[in-house]
Amino acid sequence: MLKKIALLCLFCFALFPSVKASEDEAVLLRKSQLLVQKAQRSEQRGEIEDAVALFEEAYNTYPKNILPLMLWGKALVKVGMYDRASELLGQIPIEKLPPAGQSEVHLLMGKIAAARGSIEDAASAYSRSLKAFDKNEIARMRLAMVNQLLGMSSRADELLREYDSFAGYDLPELRLALMIDLQLANLGRALHTSAEMSRILSHSGSEDSGSSVLADIINSPPSIFILNLPLGLSGFMSGLYFAALFSGLLFLATRLTPSAPPWHSIVFVIFGVVIVLVAQMAMKRELFLALLQDDFSLNDPTWIIPRILISGHLVAIALFVVFPSFRLLPEDQRPKRHELYGIWFFCWFFMAFVLVFQSRISFGNRMLLMAGTFGLSVITSFFIPLGRFVIFKIANLLGYGDFASLSKHDLRQNSGISFTDAKILETKCWKLIEKDEYEETILTARKILGSYDRKTFPLLWKAYIFALIAREDLVEAQQQIGEFLEVFKRTSSFESGQLYEAFLKSRKGDFGGALKIIRALPEHRIKSFTPDENALSLLILARCGLACGENVQAHIDLTKSLNVAKLPLIKAEAFVEVAELDFNLKSKEALGKLKERLTTLSGGEKIVAYKNLILSIIAQSENKSADALKLAEQACSCKVRNSRACAWYGHLLCLSGDFAKAEELLSRMAPDSHDASRLMTEVTSAS
Repeated sequence: MLKKIALLCLFCFALFPSVKASEDEAVLLRKSQLLVQKAQRSEQRGEIEDAVALFEEAYNTYPKNILPLMLWGKALVKVGMYDRASELLGQIPIEKLPPAGQSEVHLLMGKIAAARGSIEDAASAYSRSLKAFDKNEIARMRLAMVNQLLGMSSRADELLREYDSFAGYDLPELRLALMIDLQLANLGRALHTSAEMSRILSHSGSEDSGSSVLADIINSPPSIFILNLPLGLSGFMSGLYFAALFSGLLFLATRLTPSAPPWHSIVFVIFGVVIVLVAQMAMKRELFLALLQDDFSLNDPTWIIPRILISGHLVAIALFVVFPSFRLLPEDQRPKRHELYGIWFFCWFFMAFVLVFQSRISFGNRMLLMAGTFGLSVITSFFIPLGRFVIFKIANLLGYGDFASLSKHDLRQNSGISFTDAKILETKCWKLIEKDEYEETILTARKILGSYDRKTFPLLWKAYIFALIAREDLVEAQQQIGEFLEVFKRTSSFESGQLYEAFLKSRKGDFGGALKIIRALPEHRIKSFTPDENALSLLILARCGLACGENVQAHIDLTKSLNVAKLPLIKAEAFVEVAELDFNLKSKEALGKLKERLTTLSGGEKIVAYKNLILSIIAQSENKSADALKLAEQACSCKVRNSRACAWYGHLLCLSGDFAKAEELLSRMAPDSHDASRLMTEVTSAS
């Protein structure tokens, strides 16, 4: 009996550590499970670092529990720590797991391989995952995408053939399904997938920050489908689609504009399709591999080419609305056909420049790509409406005035002028006036103002009036001033028209009328005058003062005008008035100083004539009559009419007694000018 009791005690003593160990393992397992639950809650809140630490602690607490190890590796995959994740997943005894667990581990290994860019390893891992558990739809979808990347479209189609739709799938799988269906030209199912994506995105958007009109539009099924078309279509289908898209734009362009060389249209379609196909080939592998990651987002600045493709596609669609809107313009004012085509190419390259600027690529590569895309944007800007005008304005600021301008040959052609060329020529007209090229200014103004609404070109119209007065076509100048004042009656340009009216009156000798206009100008408008307009108003006041005998005030006004004037003609006429005033006052010293200042005066043929006129006045003051006559004759010999020079030359001829020759000069002067009246009076009184 005692022996039995002893054996029982020995058995209990031996059993106690085992029972105690079993109880300890249960506690550790429970603790490990609690840590896993806590880690999963952290993961759901987006606290991945805390979740990783808790999974690690859970595994270390009870290493026999494989679940924390797998979840630990899965969390590391999410944060991109693929080497460590692969190491942890490799420690899992896969053969001891149930089929679903085995499939999950292989799926994670496939994600790691895809993230590393190893398509073959990813395909092998996804295949093992699906083989272990054929109901793993995530593995099936990823295996289909990898097969598509490897060029095995038939295998990808076979994997998803039984599915009518992908309702119930999460967003990462729906993105993959949409891309695969677009690649396989399964457009019907792609539309259903777009609708399912729209449902998920709209629901998540309303939960995060409420709904907005723009978000609703972007997340609508048609928008999702259209935005993904240029990314998902295969090469052949994409070529057909974009060829049809560009051909549609070509058709609209031919209805809008007159005939153009056929090669313009051919280049537009072919070059557009080639650019799109090259971009698709360049981004396909990287984009499709990235789609295999759950956290993929096109909003990441690294995705330059996909965003360019989407932008270019949207611009092409938008042009179907933009092109017909040009029909609202008269036919001769519509953009030329190559300008219509150029809109898409400019938008493409400029968007590329912007996206490269926003990207996170290395500084050197970014600068290189920015320089290339910016250069292409500048080149293509020459072929869009108003693009060349912007380039012309920039070139003007940099001192290259003739860059991107219209040639004289093009201007003299009977064909119409595009709005872009018209705006360039408007800016250029004042440059022509600086060179005394009044004929070209008048030709340009007549052609543009006769084709467009004149109210659109106030600067050109003012240049036209100024050129007419400078060329001494006083009748036409009066007509244009009257029309200008009528058109701009209630605008800021009205006072400029009044100023030119006063200028014309001073040329005709109506100094009272000119003075009345100048004094009636509003003070606030005078302050907004350009320097040349201020100089012109001072010149007019000085002429009125000279006519009234107010020589001192006139001299002050002329000096101010010379200091302010930029246009050579205004400066030259002020010099002439000063020279004649100093001559009448017999101020040889002042004339000597004036002669030194003539070196600052430069310009075209009429400016040279005015310089000779001033030199003639100075020579006459020095009693060098022969030199004065010779210089005056040279001043009158220019092709541009110069009544002031003729009046002075006629005066010198009268002084020498050659009244007949002086009278002949009247035919070369403006009939209604004050200078012609002066010479007529001098000739008739002397005879």
